[in-house]
Amino acid sequence: MTKYEIDLKAVSIADYRRLLNSDMKERTGDDVLAKAGGMTEEAVGKLPYMEYRRLLKAFFKKCNEPDLDPEDPNAPN
Repeated sequence: MTKYEIDLKAVSIADYRRLLNSDMKERTGDDVLAKAGGMTEEAVGKLPYMEYRRLLKAFFKKCNEPDLDPEDPNAPN
């Protein structure tokens, strides 16, 4: 089982919104997951279904629980 390292700094808010858009094309979502996972879009598209689901789960877990820098003046208290 692969453990995915997700880097949310690689994804813009526009990318994130595109991923949540139900009208988006499949490949658009793959490019966002590729950016966040440090992969190519082609590599994401070739993942077996269960690995794709693991990547997706890791992405949304990171989105819901981001590692915020406590020294960042914009970080919530």
